[in-house]
Amino acid sequence: MHGLCNLVRLALLSSGKRAPGSPPTRVLFASSVAVAGRFPLLNPHGPYEVPEAPLDAENTAEFGYPEAKWVCERVLMAAVEMYGSVYNVEEPLILGSSVRIGQLTGPEGSGVWNESEHFPIVVRASQKIKALPVIQGVRSPFFSFLGSANLQMSCRQSLAWMPVNRAGDILVELLFSRGFRSFYHLENPSRQSWDGILRHLTSILGGKDAPVPLVPLTDWIRCVRALGEDPSMNIAFKILGFLERDFERMSSGTVILRTALTREDSLTLVRSTALDNMHLEKYVAYWKSVDADFP
Repeated sequence: MHGLCNLVRLALLSSGKRAPGSPPTRVLFASSVAVAGRFPLLNPHGPYEVPEAPLDAENTAEFGYPEAKWVCERVLMAAVEMYGSVYNVEEPLILGSSVRIGQLTGPEGSGVWNESEHFPIVVRASQKIKALPVIQGVRSPFFSFLGSANLQMSCRQSLAWMPVNRAGDILVELLFSRGFRSFYHLENPSRQSWDGILRHLTSILGGKDAPVPLVPLTDWIRCVRALGEDPSMNIAFKILGFLERDFERMSSGTVILRTALTREDSLTLVRSTALDNMHLEKYVAYWKSVDADFP
């Protein structure tokens, strides 16, 4: 929060040196999808997509990181109300926007995806225990509303990963957009199934002739716990709490960010396609290159 406050102060100082009639200084804050982590639980009968709008604190996942992001969203809203409203000042000084960002992956081409993030840790631990977890999702009235059992299952096990290079282009487009809305959502509108991602990973980790098995998440966590509490031997131990409480709910597609307004201001988001097998192969190759224990 202190960093955002300092950025707002800097924006205000720079605004004071602008030529009369020039546009307000813009502040773009990188928020998180986790701010809406409990939105589906609180809205079982709809809306089924998180709106590109302010959310009450009760919607936020119950741990420090998203709670801090929610506070920052509110701080920016208050700053804009004080210094960016034509009703409070003769000439608006700043405009602010919060971008709720979903799961970002490594950039296309290099495959460099930070190995300390939760999904790379899951893959590295899976290589060690020779099994990948099945992501089944969390049941919700929304999926009953969808009707078809196949459609329910595909949505309940979906993901919306976005390569970070695309995300960078999208943020630039939003920052300089004509509309510059108060809230944006940045996740891939081309959703894809967990099943497809995991089944391809089974072959990447074990080989086409001997793919690693898929096991229930509870069994996978039990195997990870059996590796012990030494982080040097058990890379996933430090995030076991998250994996047990929040991973499946946050990752399985129950939290779906609406991107209709964001797509109006970002052509890159409109054109964004799903990740393919080549992306996964490059990510795994990178994790192997930085982890001596990753065969």
